[in-house]
Amino acid sequence: MDCPTEHSWSVYVDGEMGHEKSRQLLSHLDQCESCRDLAARLAAEGRMLVHWLQEVDLMEDAEAPSESADAWRSLVRLGTAVLAAATVFRICFDWLAGSKLPPVLGWLDPFSLAGKLNISASAIVLAIKKGESIMTTMTESTSSVLLGILLLTVLACVRRMPVWTSALPVVLVLAVLVPPSQALDLRKDEPIVIVADGETIDDSVIFLGESITVNGTVTGDLIAVGRQVSVRGSVLGSVFSAAQNIDVAGRVGGNLYGFAQSVNVSDGGEVGGNLLAGAQDVFVGGAVGRDLTVGANSLEVAGALGRNLTFGGSVLTIRAPVHIGGSLKAYLEDEDNLRLAAGASIEGTTSLETPEPEPSRFATTGFYVKALIRFVMALIAGLVLFWLFPPARRIRLDDGRALLSAGGLGFVLAVATPLLAVVAGITLIGLPLALTSAAAWLLGLYLGKIVVAQSIGHMVVASGSIKTAGTVVQLAIGLIVVFLAISLPYIGAVVNILLTLLGFGALLITAYKSWLGQSALEPQGA
Repeated sequence: MDCPTEHSWSVYVDGEMGHEKSRQLLSHLDQCESCRDLAARLAAEGRMLVHWLQEVDLMEDAEAPSESADAWRSLVRLGTAVLAAATVFRICFDWLAGSKLPPVLGWLDPFSLAGKLNISASAIVLAIKKGESIMTTMTESTSSVLLGILLLTVLACVRRMPVWTSALPVVLVLAVLVPPSQALDLRKDEPIVIVADGETIDDSVIFLGESITVNGTVTGDLIAVGRQVSVRGSVLGSVFSAAQNIDVAGRVGGNLYGFAQSVNVSDGGEVGGNLLAGAQDVFVGGAVGRDLTVGANSLEVAGALGRNLTFGGSVLTIRAPVHIGGSLKAYLEDEDNLRLAAGASIEGTTSLETPEPEPSRFATTGFYVKALIRFVMALIAGLVLFWLFPPARRIRLDDGRALLSAGGLGFVLAVATPLLAVVAGITLIGLPLALTSAAAWLLGLYLGKIVVAQSIGHMVVASGSIKTAGTVVQLAIGLIVVFLAISLPYIGAVVNILLTLLGFGALLITAYKSWLGQSALEPQGA
């Protein structure tokens, strides 16, 4: 007979082949010296992987404990650990998200709209002021990091040194070569930019500073980025501003585009064109010549509008005697949040829309159709993975050490990989590396839950009466359990993240240790 494939011998030495097929291979083994050598090398590889992967249990199925009680306890431990961690994370996140700071400190809360706008405005200021410096620093750092990775690879491969030992000289080299980062150098003493009374700038201008005040006249457009932007004189063109606070007490001849924590058009202020604002709170006490379009937590209108008012947010207040020359269209969470004074007049139509309660996703047919499609795709992807990389199907996450090592590594690399990819992508040379890393990162995250599903399926099968179920059955059972777990109300999303990180870390450990084992088995001079 022809010699069996290497995959068949791998299944045979793992003890996962049926009795009749095993008998045929054993008979062939007695007659073929090359196959005996191949089987011996595969068995040695398995022992090597067991030695390197004590944290992630890769014991061969033939040698692993098969008692249903042990498998059941392992399954319960895994489920309890994941559900407990998901519950704790969710409770802590809800507590943080629900904590309320005093209104005066609302801009410090990263979960509030004010906090997000404040962070965004600060990021814009930092990017404009230090963009060139940051880009230079990151480019230099990229070269040093790539050099360090090369050094680490050479030391690990040539000297056969443990990773933590070979990493020490690399850390020392990087400490010397990597220039100090300037990305967090926030300056608090920026100059105050002022267009003085009686001063005229006959052009469009770009201002950047902690405090920007226009008391004179700008004949063109004004682009202003800072903490505080005030227009007390005249800007004949349009104003484009990103700031913490925008205050218009003078005249803007064109449009006003404001992105800020608060936008204030004071009584006596005027915007000749449109006013488009995204902010936490917006107050319009002056006149707007054309349309007022706002997305904010709250909008209060106490001045005249030449045309339409469109608002999306929480609370809309229109004072008397406001006159709106066009239509009013509001998108509110609750219709009671429209506070329209009796003396206000609206020439056009008034339209109020509130969100309709969405039906439960479990009550829709589309949810189950999509779940079935995802299940089939995951099953196919898992089978392809196990065919291309057989050690992945022997991953076991059945004790605390396995969960901690796999979950810890998965979290670190899940966070660090996209950051390193962005840094590498800054340079033209690093762009292919960045794209490759990003693709491998996404693929690894997708395959993470599949690896966990295979481990769960193995434990479910081992804890029951069926002991000889193949890879397809184990993977299918595990995927069903995983899909049910990530669909749990309240904690399902967190369970999804935890299982992804566990599988991602376990897969990376397995791939790395498998590569080391294969390299160690290569004949000298190959």
